[in-house]
Amino acid sequence: MDRFSGLIYSTVIRTVRRYANKQYADEIEDMTQEVFIKLIKNDFFLLKAYDATKASFSTWLSIVAHSVSIDYLRKSPKESLLSDDKNLKMLPTENEGSKEAIEFTYNPLSPRQRLVLHLLYDKDMDVSEVALILKVKMQTVRSTKHKAIEKLRKEFGQKKHLTRLV
Repeated sequence: MDRFSGLIYSTVIRTVRRYANKQYADEIEDMTQEVFIKLIKNDFFLLKAYDATKASFSTWLSIVAHSVSIDYLRKSPKESLLSDDKNLKMLPTENEGSKEAIEFTYNPLSPRQRLVLHLLYDKDMDVSEVALILKVKMQTVRSTKHKAIEKLRKEFGQKKHLTRLV
């Protein structure tokens, strides 16, 4: 808990700043506590589900903290807490997958490329946030994103001018 509390707390703060219209110190602390409760709930079920082959522990923990914060904001009785309720309603809840998600049996991207695209597009993070989570330079994130998009375009036959993903 001591080792990762700073990471969780900073992820919660970034999420609140992005989706809430004011800073709420009490809610940030409550959300941080909710993350820890979620991690130990049901005999540490979520912690046991962590897969080191998919992401580093700090990356996975950041995603969990972001998701718990979004869920907390959605459930908040304070209507004024949400800056744009429409944005939060569009985000899938933890138990609800994205209805537009497509499962590919073949994925030409490396695990790192998939992770970068996931954080940038699915989790709507900035390049700087992804760089911080992955402990790399922002240019490395941009380069990884560019190479992944180019690989997808090449693999699935899209022309550069037809679809811009960024």
